[in-house]
Amino acid sequence: SGTASVGTTAGTVIVGAAAGGVTEAATATIVAGKLSSFGSITGSVSLAGTANAIGKLGNISVVSGNLSVVDTGSLNVAGTVAAPNIALSVPTLGVSGSLVAGTVASLAAGPGGIAITSGGFVSGSTVDIGTTNNGVTQTADSTLSVSGVLRSSSIVIGTVVLVGTANSVASIGSLSVKNSTISRGKLLE
Repeated sequence: SGTASVGTTAGTVIVGAAAGGVTEAATATIVAGKLSSFGSITGSVSLAGTANAIGKLGNISVVSGNLSVVDTGSLNVAGTVAAPNIALSVPTLGVSGSLVAGTVASLAAGPGGIAITSGGFVSGSTVDIGTTNNGVTQTADSTLSVSGVLRSSSIVIGTVVLVGTANSVASIGSLSVKNSTISRGKLLE
């Protein structure tokens, strides 16, 4: 808490908690090439530092509670990130690993948009997307698996291209796209 600063741009920061979770104050900072968890974390993980600079998320397992990450740059989900609820708020979001939310995956990106790239996997009962520019893109060899609803509680500015050949989306809720169109491949089952 407070104004602590942890890590280096080339380093790995490993978080862990047997109980009680992990909380970072908005005034604190995590700088890391990679952020991972040591085993499974019981309790919520809230990394709210408004100056965080995390390059990628490695393997992170939150078994109870929520995972919330705020970042100032380009963040890539490179490992397996799993939690009951996941909220990522970043300028640019890439998913080349697995993002598995038991209930809600809330992905909010700034001007860099959201890219689900080769081998990337995003799942949740609800997947909520929003961007301030550059929309949402997906490669054909990545997967979006939504057992409930795909929606945008805010707005997606830019093109939404969801073309993963293994996509499975039960339903599309309120999906507000501004300044472009929605393109989809295999989306609704």
